[in-house]
Amino acid sequence: MGIVITNNAYIAAKERLGFKKNTTERMALRALMDGINTYETSGQLFKYLEKRQEQNGQQNIVYKIYGENVYAFANNTDLYGERSIILVTVFMVPKELRNHVKSAIKRLEVA
Repeated sequence: MGIVITNNAYIAAKERLGFKKNTTERMALRALMDGINTYETSGQLFKYLEKRQEQNGQQNIVYKIYGENVYAFANNTDLYGERSIILVTVFMVPKELRNHVKSAIKRLEVA
């Protein structure tokens, strides 16, 4: 199982977050391993992620929050049955929801 980063994700990371290619790869791996899942959030943050997923019609996309950024991953299986995880895009958590991210992190640390 490997991680594949699309060109769109590289471009989005550079334009939206100021990440270089190596930074994008490193942060995508960290987000995948240590990021907060949508179901681990609550309230307005959960509603925001769910609404975003519905608007884009992305049922197979998994959102992971790492830091103040959201990483959108998709699962893929090739013809040989080899699974890979694809980073589709990245974007920042809206300013008004950043406190909710901090609250979710604290809640997970306590649990």
